[in-house]
Amino acid sequence: MVMKSKATFPEHRSAGRISVQVLKGHIQMHVLGNLVDLPAGHLVALDREVLHDVEALDDSAFMLTIVLE
Repeated sequence: MVMKSKATFPEHRSAGRISVQVLKGHIQMHVLGNLVDLPAGHLVALDREVLHDVEALDDSAFMLTIVLE
């Protein structure tokens, strides 16, 4: 996925477990009331149904993996 600087993806949840690995740029996520800072090279994994949002601080590219089991 790619996001332009200052773009946001509003709060949502996934039916599957997810991982987000930042390939380029810098994003932040709000997860369970916590701010997760994700510059390039960082990765976060979330269990299914965890509410989160995404904000791009810079032009960013990240790999989103969803595991539905």
